[in-house]
Amino acid sequence: NTIPSSEEDVVIDAYRVLDLVNMTVLPSDSVVWQYTLNATPYTPLVAYENCEIQEEDEDDDEDETAADVNVTAVVAVADVISCENKCCAHRNGRHFFHLYFWYNDDIWTKSLAKYQLLTQYVIEESLCDAYNRIHASDSGDDAADGDNDAANANAIVPNDFYLSVSFFFNFCLSQNCPDYGGQKRDNELWWYPHNIDSDTNFTGYKMYATFESSNAQRAQQMYDVLTQNENALHFMTCVEDRARRLFNRGGFRLDGIAVGDLPQRARFIIPQYITWAIFGFIGFCTLFSIVASIHGFVIWNADCIRMSGIVYFALYTWDFYSDIVFDLELLNYEGTRVMFGVCTAFIIIPWIANIASLSRYQQLWCKDDAIRERVYSWFVSWQRLIYVLAALSGSAYGTIELANSYFFGLDFFSMGLNERHLKRFNNNRLWSGILAENLPQLCIQIWFMSTINWKPEND
Repeated sequence: NTIPSSEEDVVIDAYRVLDLVNMTVLPSDSVVWQYTLNATPYTPLVAYENCEIQEEDEDDDEDETAADVNVTAVVAVADVISCENKCCAHRNGRHFFHLYFWYNDDIWTKSLAKYQLLTQYVIEESLCDAYNRIHASDSGDDAADGDNDAANANAIVPNDFYLSVSFFFNFCLSQNCPDYGGQKRDNELWWYPHNIDSDTNFTGYKMYATFESSNAQRAQQMYDVLTQNENALHFMTCVEDRARRLFNRGGFRLDGIAVGDLPQRARFIIPQYITWAIFGFIGFCTLFSIVASIHGFVIWNADCIRMSGIVYFALYTWDFYSDIVFDLELLNYEGTRVMFGVCTAFIIIPWIANIASLSRYQQLWCKDDAIRERVYSWFVSWQRLIYVLAALSGSAYGTIELANSYFFGLDFFSMGLNERHLKRFNNNRLWSGILAENLPQLCIQIWFMSTINWKPEND
């Protein structure tokens, strides 16, 4: 009769419904496993230091043997996370992948919360077993006993990553559940055995888990381990063995697994406000150009207004900005380091060439008898600003066009170059603008588009 106000309330309500089913539907001698909240704190035998284990005081075992714990306590057992442990530093990391399990178990604990924790411990330790077998030089029994941490820096324990497990037969109770159907549709899954998803003889359950790490290399290595047939089989064997031998699950059987794709690491994400700022700047320049042109041509009846000046400046700025964004976006893909280096070179070199060209032509203009008096006095007032604008826009040519637009008769827009000087200066754009920047950037973008793995069906 009430609307749940939080994820915890949803889980609590789910447990209450299950208890109601047990009490009203299932007979007391039913062979079907009964969901119940009658729970005793459970401390499994583990080989690794687990991040979420709650150690139980042995002296208190007898006092808690048959105690009925309330719903909140059970949820707390499932959700307790000691963030003092370093595994929590990996929580919500960018480097993650989902795991899906097809399993069966003929003996359950009397609490879903405890069974979920038990399963989480099994998977955590088995992931360590599979990883250390490949990447730790000293594996085997020593790794299982946790004695090789000091001797082998490559070995990992559950504290070195974060694992969340959520299951309830074939659907998930958590708020952010892995999207198995979506990953299957987008061809982002690897199965072992490869026919497990279509096996009509399978009558067990599904379980969902998410592996998270703040270390990109470790996440990639773990993913590589699990997506090879031999290693996947070893991992499944470890899960079954640990569940049976260390956790007393004699009938536990793991029939297959699926591993979701490991997302690419996003090293650079352009802030949205910067994009909107650039678009706003271009819009402002366009509007300013229209207003200034109307003012010059209509009100002043002047014929020297250069409407294209501020438009060129805006377009050069946009071009420079888009090249930088594309260059940084290359960091988000594997195998593009050479491409990133080449792209960066063809941004920096033209930028330096533009500043050098402006400096060289400043000296020539200040020595030209036809314009030197006006140009020299203009540079005395506006030299710093003109170089700042040239540096920010990446183009000395757009900046000089802006400085000779004669908008509103303002001094900054009235540098005093005539058409002959402007054309001579703009002739350099072929080398420092088109051949040294635009053409190479276009070639790099074509190179990039031809090498990445496109998935047109994905958004």
